[in-house]
Amino acid sequence: MSNPVILSANALSKQYSLNSQKTKNRVFKDIFRSSLGLTVQAAESKESFWALKDVFLELKQGESLALLGKNGSGKSTLLKVLANLIVPTSGRVESNGNIQALINLGAGFDRKLTGRENIVNSCLLSGFTLNDAKSAVSPILEFSGLGDFIDAPVGTYSSGMYARLGFSVATHARPDIILIDEILSVGDVAFQNKCLSKMQDLRKDGVAMVLVSHSHAQISQFCDQAIWLNEGEIKAKGFAKEILKDYLVYMESNKYDNVRVIKTNASNSGLVSYSESGLYGVVYNELGLISDYKIELLNEQSVLENEFFPHERVQIQYGFKLEKYVNDLNVTLNIYRQEDGFKITTITTLNGDLLSGIHEGTLSCTCNIESLNLVPGQYVITTSIHEGSSYLYRDVVKVFRVKSSKNLTWGLLDMQANYVSIENA
Repeated sequence: MSNPVILSANALSKQYSLNSQKTKNRVFKDIFRSSLGLTVQAAESKESFWALKDVFLELKQGESLALLGKNGSGKSTLLKVLANLIVPTSGRVESNGNIQALINLGAGFDRKLTGRENIVNSCLLSGFTLNDAKSAVSPILEFSGLGDFIDAPVGTYSSGMYARLGFSVATHARPDIILIDEILSVGDVAFQNKCLSKMQDLRKDGVAMVLVSHSHAQISQFCDQAIWLNEGEIKAKGFAKEILKDYLVYMESNKYDNVRVIKTNASNSGLVSYSESGLYGVVYNELGLISDYKIELLNEQSVLENEFFPHERVQIQYGFKLEKYVNDLNVTLNIYRQEDGFKITTITTLNGDLLSGIHEGTLSCTCNIESLNLVPGQYVITTSIHEGSSYLYRDVVKVFRVKSSKNLTWGLLDMQANYVSIENA
């Protein structure tokens, strides 16, 4: 026998005005009309847009549902409509249980009251008796780890302490349905793990969940089903891992490379230079000792390419001309994550002093990467050419992309592994 439906949405739509004052006025009107049992009216205007359009969903007891989509796709709006924090323009939400919305942790706290007093107040608002509310202080305090700060006004708390208390209070009541919006990153790593363990316990107890998160690991870990939203509409829904894979492939294929690699002026013809400021380190060629720098990437078929799949064989070919005699030459290739300039790895001729015997003339090098174990994303290569420990040349020389292979990956590297399972060992 299947579990009963505990939360459903039928043809949900939500319209907003692009004019902030008109939006505020409409929100008040919507709340007033809804309280009287009247239909919320849509205001058709060139200044309006639909944050949600005709959304249907069903959530059964004990199920967990992920909401996927880029920023502005309607995920948070849908969560707030399900939590009854926003009145839909059309459609309806039906729930058969107590809903706890973990959207803005601690939003109802009185900053002048202590943590202990806010725990009691929050529990009373959740339907606890006064004795039960007072009894809840001890386990909530223990979970939050706030110690003596529990008797200080919450207005003195850091944002992490505030979120710790909010999460601890919100999950103590054991609701039937939990709506979660990007809050499992509160506090330090130890507390984050504590939160994840708590969510697992709630799942085991049959609590239904709707989760908005940019953490693919959390979605894969917690969610059975997923809905992919795009511009307020459902683009796809189904099993979480399958929808997540399709979503990641789509997002990866629709990224555009905003790192510009351009040719330099005629006096440095053949070199390439990164046109923007130093996210990837200093740019240097003041001595003029390096010219005609070229670099190419080749795929497994020895074809020039700038896009690869994880674990594909990649060959790097680069070359340049030494304009004058140098001593103790070495070359380093640095690979950075494009979005934030985080250095992933370094490939250098210093390992083995491979170029120490080369002093002048034209140099060509080939480097083979047998398995490119980077996760999907955009990457930047810089080249540093040294004489001993002194720079001769440093610049951004290449941008490339690792495409999604439909395997779920997160972090920095995609490590290849072979699994062997032994049953009844």
